[in-house]
Amino acid sequence: MWIAGLISIIYGFAGGPAELEGISWATVALGAALWLIASIWAITVIRGVDADKADPKCTKRRSTVCRIGTDDDDDDPMSEIKNLTQ
Repeated sequence: MWIAGLISIIYGFAGGPAELEGISWATVALGAALWLIASIWAITVIRGVDADKADPKCTKRRSTVCRIGTDDDDDDPMSEIKNLTQ
């Protein structure tokens, strides 16, 4: 998504889809908005990865995702499907 924003900015400086003489400021603004959204999204993902690496057992977080438990006795999650097809 970030590359689409950068290409849109460059394309806007070349006249944009309307092939204007000069700069298409609407296209440049759209590209800047796309680039901004992609940057915020990337920062959010990086923070989440860092939080997961720092606390892999979710002992200090209260997120709903952290409260989902796994069954330790279920070694093979596909075992039920394998039993049905045999």
